Amino acid sequence: MSHTFPTFLVVVPVYNHSHTLRQVVAEVQRIHPHILVVDDGSTDMPPLPDSGVQATTITNPDHPLCDLHVHYIRHDTNRGKGAAIITAARKAESLRFSHIITIDADGQHSPEDIPVFLATCQAHPMAIVVGTRNFATKNVPGSSRFGRMFSNFWFKVQTGHIIGDSQSGFRAYPIAVLGAVSCSETHYSFETEILVRASWAGFAVHDVPITVYYPPKEQRISHFKPLLDNIRISLLNTRLTFRSIMPVPHKKYVHTDQGTITALRPLHSLRLLLSQNETPGNLALSASLGIFLGSIPLIALHSIAIILAAGALRLNKIMGLAVSQLCIPPFVPALCILTGYFIRNGQMLTEFSVQTLGYEALDRFADWVVGSLVVAPVLAIGIGGITFFLARALQVKLAQAETAPRRVAAQTPLPLQQDPPKKWSSKSLGAQWQHRIFYFFIRWGGWRIAYAALFFVVSWYWCLPAVQKRSAPYLHKRFPRASRFALAKHRWLLQWTFGKVLVDRATTGILGIYAASASAEDEKTLASLLSEKKGLIFITAHVGPWQTTMMGLQHLLTCPVNVIMHNDAHNVDKNYFEHNPNIPPFRIIDPQGGAASSIAMVLALQRGEVVAFMGDRPFGNPRHSVPAPFLDGNIAIPWGPYHLASLTKAPVVICFAYRTAQCASRHYITKVLRIPENLNKKSAAYAPFVNAFTASLEQYVQM
Repeated sequence: MSHTFPTFLVVVPVYNHSHTLRQVVAEVQRIHPHILVVDDGSTDMPPLPDSGVQATTITNPDHPLCDLHVHYIRHDTNRGKGAAIITAARKAESLRFSHIITIDADGQHSPEDIPVFLATCQAHPMAIVVGTRNFATKNVPGSSRFGRMFSNFWFKVQTGHIIGDSQSGFRAYPIAVLGAVSCSETHYSFETEILVRASWAGFAVHDVPITVYYPPKEQRISHFKPLLDNIRISLLNTRLTFRSIMPVPHKKYVHTDQGTITALRPLHSLRLLLSQNETPGNLALSASLGIFLGSIPLIALHSIAIILAAGALRLNKIMGLAVSQLCIPPFVPALCILTGYFIRNGQMLTEFSVQTLGYEALDRFADWVVGSLVVAPVLAIGIGGITFFLARALQVKLAQAETAPRRVAAQTPLPLQQDPPKKWSSKSLGAQWQHRIFYFFIRWGGWRIAYAALFFVVSWYWCLPAVQKRSAPYLHKRFPRASRFALAKHRWLLQWTFGKVLVDRATTGILGIYAASASAEDEKTLASLLSEKKGLIFITAHVGPWQTTMMGLQHLLTCPVNVIMHNDAHNVDKNYFEHNPNIPPFRIIDPQGGAASSIAMVLALQRGEVVAFMGDRPFGNPRHSVPAPFLDGNIAIPWGPYHLASLTKAPVVICFAYRTAQCASRHYITKVLRIPENLNKKSAAYAPFVNAFTASLEQYVQM
């Protein structure tokens, strides 16, 4: 999919709604300029030729769209709403749009709600966005209320997710999702199938509230065929439900399908599930649920029960269904029956005959029920515990295997590292409750009280051998001739400075205190670059008060800021913006989001916004980094930001900041880069721009 198309195309599928079509299209045009009308074989208005590449002003005076400027496609015969949406998606892709927003032609939906879809799609560019109709209005048909409730129920059964209105036709679809997910339905049932299959494929489905208008019953025109369309939907739900209970993983858009989840291959199955971002705890609970419900005599209902329970508890259905295979007769049912017989009769069942298993079948079923009350919890605890320890061991092993190639692949080691580096995160800087103590001090007495407590904390860390070992390479590099006493002093100052930055970060979020400044010349430069309407790529590094530097951007810039940031789940201390969620300073784009992240970056630049990178932080494949000179060695620097600039023509600003006072920093621009268009994807093409960044970084560090 191209990186240069416009953003959204509003699609109006229409079949015999000529009396409301013009009003709907005219109202949409007031909100959004790009409109496509797909006439699905209507018989109440004259046919028109397809508009081709450019939008067309309709000139036929007998057509309800006369004098309106739209894209237009017509089906010769009525193929169904799903077919119309697929036709619209293909047309939108050829016109280089990234999303389509579908709105019904019957006038029930308000085009005033389109901006809600635009904002949600910009925040979640690879999600399907569905409008949840507000039924607290007049003339809402009882069939619509029941249909929504019925459809939402089956969506939850089939996916484990909850949606507000799975029957709403007011939606936003990413073209990439419609291209990746295959559906068999072409009528109204398509809107149900696409949500389920997209959810299976790993795409998110988001709700947004919308208004709805239902005319009085006598004025209402609907092309929904109660018998035929309900049969289609029922057959579809049957197929989807049977597919959802099969212990076979669905093909993911990001993750490749590497095998089947089965209890017969536990290690392989756990490895696949862990690769899909599952946690050992969640897998253990899922396994416990599967074995527990599988042991209970829910004859022919085990799979349905597991799916419903796993969906309600947000557990992994595939894991629960796979583990329940262990309860297939005869072993677990026999164990339950023997246990139940012993509880009821005080002795073991030793006779297995037609009499005990045939004529006394109801007694054996009662034994099964009673025995399962003991066996099911015991097996659930045992299997859950085994699953947790196996998954935890595999998780550690996978993490080590992932880290090792990255270290080997680094062609030149970082000059300041003497020992193999450990994964650095704030998890190593104390427990969560310790950070909360500092948050309390800041709320109670401000940053001064927090600094007073910080003095004792830094002094404690200063004495720890592990911390001394960590800081030794840097200090020996920075002060090669310092005495042991001087090195000890510098070690304390290093940790004190680092601690102050962490306190500043929390103070910024809790008290809202932060001051950012820049020279008049730099402010003029930023304003001039933003006036080009190409967006701006902002590159800084992990030096100075980098945790709060990004907040300063909202004071210096007049447009939204997007920060490329991986929010580490292991962090126990909050980022400053997490203390006050009501005032988000910027949008976060996770660089590990694959195609969704790339699309979000491109869309942000096309809107003229700022996309900020930490230019010294490689993510993902080591091949996406290039060695660059820094001080007296080489470091690995990602060339992705410069490749993005080449694709989008956005200027690149290299800017750093230094702390001038408590919760205050000064920004200054070191270079403005113009990357030539359409450079290839070879790292050598971007080496000059990477070297310009490291030269600026070296100058900053030495200063």
